[in-house]
Amino acid sequence: MSPYDGPSTNRVTNGLLLCADLHNLFDRGYLWIDGSCRVRIAEGLAHYAELDGHSLRRVAVNARPDKDAVAAHRDERVKRVYG
Repeated sequence: MSPYDGPSTNRVTNGLLLCADLHNLFDRGYLWIDGSCRVRIAEGLAHYAELDGHSLRRVAVNARPDKDAVAAHRDERVKRVYG
């Protein structure tokens, strides 16, 4: 996912609707979306462990997050957490 940078990045396929705490975890690489569109939670976050493995809700194709953007975000952010 590309960080918000004005109108050019403000599109449905470049975002996930998350509450503030999950959004912070996502931005820091402690929550990510795997290649099967399942939520993954970093080890040691017991409070959020019940979310691990849940699938994203199905939405219209034109409203789904871009898979390549999700993968790039995951690769960049999760590497920071797990090295």
